[in-house]
Parts: sequence; C-alpha cells; structure tokens
Amino acid sequence: METDAGEPIAASSEFKLLQAYCSRRRKKKSKRRSAFTDSPVTAMGMSNTFLLQSPGNQGIALRTTGSRDELGNVADKLTQIADNVDVDANVLESDSSDDPDYVIQKLVSLLRLAGDELDGELKKNPALLKQIQSSLTYGLFEKVTRTFLGYVLPLCGGPAQGSQQAQIAMTCEVTSRLSALDLQPMNRVMGFGAQFLQQNFSGWVQHHGGWEKAFDEQEDEDEVQ
Repeated sequence: METDAGEPIAASSEFKLLQAYCSRRRKKKSKRRSAFTDSPVTAMGMSNTFLLQSPGNQGIALRTTGSRDELGNVADKLTQIADNVDVDANVLESDSSDDPDYVIQKLVSLLRLAGDELDGELKKNPALLKQIQSSLTYGLFEKVTRTFLGYVLPLCGGPAQGSQQAQIAMTCEVTSRLSALDLQPMNRVMGFGAQFLQQNFSGWVQHHGGWEKAFDEQEDEDEVQ
C-alpha cells in the first residue's frame, strides 16, 4: 500500500496522525478502566518501528523520522471535535444477509457504539464477524466510512472549514473504532484510514498549509472575520 508518490502509506503524515489519534483513544479507554495509562511504546507494541501488512506482502517494517508527537496537537483537536459529534443517528438496516449492502449497514450501525460495547455487540453475531473479517478491504472501508459520515454529518452544516474538520475527525474515529476490533491487523486498518484521508482531504490540508495550520484555531477565526 503506497501513496500517489510511491511512498509507503505507513510513512505518510496521515498514518502518523491516525497513530496519534488512536493512541489517545486507547489512553482514554485505559483511564476509564483504571489509573494505569499505556505508554506510547506499549500502546503500539513497538517503539518507532511500525509494521504495515497488506495482502501483497508479509509486512514492511518502517522507521519514522521526527517526533512521535509531531501531530499530537492536531490529534487532540480531532478527538475534541469527534467527542462533540452526535453519533446516535438512525441507520437504515437491511434484515437480509443476502442484501449486498447488509455488511455495510450492519457495520455502520455498530460503529455508533465504541470500545467494549462495540466489541461485545459484534461478538454476539459470529456469522457477521466472520463475514466482516473476510471482506474488510479498502473498498469496504471506504463505503462504510462514507456511509457513516453521511449519517452522523448529514448536512455538514456550518462553514466549510468546520465541515472539513468534522469529516476528518469522524474518519479518524471510524478508523480508531475499527482498528480496536480483531478484524484485521491494526496497522492495516490504519492504512485504510490514511488512504481515505489522502484521497479525500489532502488537497484541503495542503491549501491550508499542512495539518497543523489547517487545525489552527487562530487561522479559523481569521477566516470567519
């Protein structure tokens, strides 16, 4: 899995941003369970080396450069945005497993849940779990994410800046919730998320001068004035 420039997706800023975002979600979950907080090393299971697995290889070990918290401020802002989005939207579900959109609709509905609640509901339906595990490709991830965004951000109201930020935040949230499940290797799911961010938001991010500037509060205020 590579970027348009041929760069491995795990070396991209989008992948690193998702790592920071997912790490914060895991820490938040750990704090709810106990006073123990996972360190960045134990949370990822390795230091600065990440393993990207895809059907065409056995895993590519990549070492990133720069600070691990380079995009930490952006990840913090994204979690705040996601926490303020109502994910209890009604999802139209098909009752027939023969419906080609059955898996998408069921997974989108389940994604309204989080953490142990999501994991528990999915395990109650082993047939669905097996079906998702065998069919979770980037194509399915893309359809699920687009459908989920359509339900929780139906009108994308507010200024264009806030709309883009909300869509990016909820894309990160979808990636975080899916990567926490035993569906596929965690880094593969984050690779899907990074690819989705690149394909749909890289132009907007570049237009604003990069991730940090795109989520700079002062810049947001200046655009509104």
